[in-house]
Amino acid sequence: SASCQIPHTHTNKSKRTQQRSIMSGAEEETTQNPGSFDNLSGAVRGLFALNMAFKGAMLSIQRPVGNHLILGHTIGINGKDSYYRFRPNYVGTLNKKSEQEMYPICAAEISHDGDFSANIVHEITEGWKTKLQIQANSQSFDAAVLENEFSGKDFTASLKTINFNPARSTGMWSASYFQGVTPNLSLGTEFQYQHHPQGEGSVFQFGGRYAGANWVGSALLNTALNINATYVHKISPTIVAGCDLDGNLLQMAFRSSVAVQYNFQTSSYKAQVTSDGVVAGLFEKQLAPAFNLVLSIVLNHAKNDAYAGIGLNIG
Repeated sequence: SASCQIPHTHTNKSKRTQQRSIMSGAEEETTQNPGSFDNLSGAVRGLFALNMAFKGAMLSIQRPVGNHLILGHTIGINGKDSYYRFRPNYVGTLNKKSEQEMYPICAAEISHDGDFSANIVHEITEGWKTKLQIQANSQSFDAAVLENEFSGKDFTASLKTINFNPARSTGMWSASYFQGVTPNLSLGTEFQYQHHPQGEGSVFQFGGRYAGANWVGSALLNTALNINATYVHKISPTIVAGCDLDGNLLQMAFRSSVAVQYNFQTSSYKAQVTSDGVVAGLFEKQLAPAFNLVLSIVLNHAKNDAYAGIGLNIG
């Protein structure tokens, strides 16, 4: 990968900006906020069937409780790997910008074996969001990320503290800046610094994204010579295709993926092929309002392995 693996959240604002850049048929007349630097290549990630693949049988139920709380339950049946997950999601009204955008946002997930994760997002003032992510299990904390994101008309800046533990002298810090240069072009940079008892390390990375009338491409390069390049093209109103390339120029090792998504009136299909021999497909069909059938299949030719899943989403 072209960057350190840092968990992050995506705001609704950055998603809407991304969708506008990819799917609009004409250029924006003015430079827009480009979203976060973390989401530089977010357009192609949404096409990958592997990101949503699952094994066995799955039932997911989601229902609102009042106007601000949604409770979700997921049951997975897959032999010894069966699980139950409880997902409460709360949207408050301390900062109500519209009926679709209110803060704070609190989302959590608790599994039957004690794994816990939580995401909290709050807009302190106009253009300043604070985000907290926590991951833990029954014995210890796995990760904690505190981020402050500052966004203006045509830029987004971010400061993060990741897994900081002064008692063990460990932690990671990052600072990023993403600027909309023109209505089509956005450029950004990020600095990451990590400290641990055995030493310290840092990396700079530079990236850019260009959006055409029906396509978007991005590229990322860091000082360790890791690269990432993506391209997404809206072929027709119902077909979107994309590709992704990850690699290291020093080691000359690369991995690529090609994906396509078909959108129909009441269903969608995603397919993905990777350079290491993995083929994945995901089919979702609306059986009735709030009832969706999901079918997943993954074939790993390199490992001579395959698995499939069938699920039902309610709510």
